[in-house]
This record gives sequence, C-alpha cells and structure tokens, in this order.
Amino acid sequence: LFKQIISYDIVKLGLLAFFINFIIECCSRRSIFEGLKYLGGRPLVFIYNALLIMLTLTIALLCKRRAFALTVISTVWIGFGVVNGIVLSNRVTPFTAVDFTMIKSGLELAKTYMSMWQLVLIFIGFAALIVSYIAVFVYVPKLKGKVKYKRALITIFSVAIILSVYTKTCLSSNLLSGYFGNIADAYLEYGFPYSFTNTLINTGI
Repeated sequence: LFKQIISYDIVKLGLLAFFINFIIECCSRRSIFEGLKYLGGRPLVFIYNALLIMLTLTIALLCKRRAFALTVISTVWIGFGVVNGIVLSNRVTPFTAVDFTMIKSGLELAKTYMSMWQLVLIFIGFAALIVSYIAVFVYVPKLKGKVKYKRALITIFSVAIILSVYTKTCLSSNLLSGYFGNIADAYLEYGFPYSFTNTLINTGI
C-alpha cells in the first residue's frame, strides 16, 4: 500500500519539498540540531514553507525532462539557503531579494569578507553545479510518453489553492505575519522560503 501511495507525483514532490526545506533551515541556522528544533517547535510553519517550495516544484510536471527541472528548482532553493547561511556569518541581516540589486558591489567586496580559499571553493561549487546540470540533462532519460498537461495543471492549481487557503489561515492565526518588525527575527520565526518570498513583494528599507 505504501508503495502505491508513494508512486503518486504529489507525494513525491511533497517529500522532496520537505527535505529541501529542512536543508534550507539547517543552513539558515547553521546547525542540524537547530533545524530539528525549528521543525519540532513550529511544525505548522515548517509545513507551510515546504508547501511553498512544493508549489515551485510542481512546474516540473509540465516538462518532459522532469528530473532536470526538479534538479534546477531544488538546487536554486538549496543554493539560496546556503547563501543565506553564508550571509548571516558575515552580517546581522539575512539574504533578501534586495541583495540581487547589489550583486556588483558584493562581488567587489567579496575579497574583503572572504578568504581566497573560500572564494575558490565557491567557484568549484558553481563549476560542479553546472557539470551536474549538464550530466542530468544528457544522461537522465526524458519522461516516456506524452506529458499529461491536464493532470499536471490540476495538480499545480490544487497545490496553489491549498497554499492560498493555508496562507490566509496562518496570517489570521498569527502563525505568519505580512509585516516584519525585525527581519532577522522574522526569518528565524517564519522560515526562509516565506520570508525571502515576502521580500520579493514587500520591498523597502
């Protein structure tokens, strides 16, 4: 029975999103123990963030190269989590959408905040990521048969509706907040995926 349940795309994406979110929170807190503590202390918020990640993963259902699409989306999320952990090691405020507008300045100051071996490791990491993308694209087989677009769209809209209802419920019950009085505390309390997504919409000082 378990094998039959686990075969469904929605369950697989849910488990993958849960795993990705756990890695992200461990990176943000720079501790596996703190990641587990967050999971146990705020399980409803953790599930919400996993659901948010899951919605982005459902886009892969529209692709024939599903494994490649999932790899790209997953590594982007995990990459953001790793970047947030690195940023928090050098400053008080976490990684936000506004940081994308300061990439040029950040590259110029990279040598000031990071040692040469750290920069080399980052370069090697990017190179390995690109090689892995190419390997997955070339060697992992495409989906056999036609993409079931109707089924995929139903799944995407279903997850979107669930997320929308869950968002309203969490906001009304104060599990989440649309306003961050202290952005560093907000990231720790509400999780990286929601907080980072919030900075894409609500910009300011």
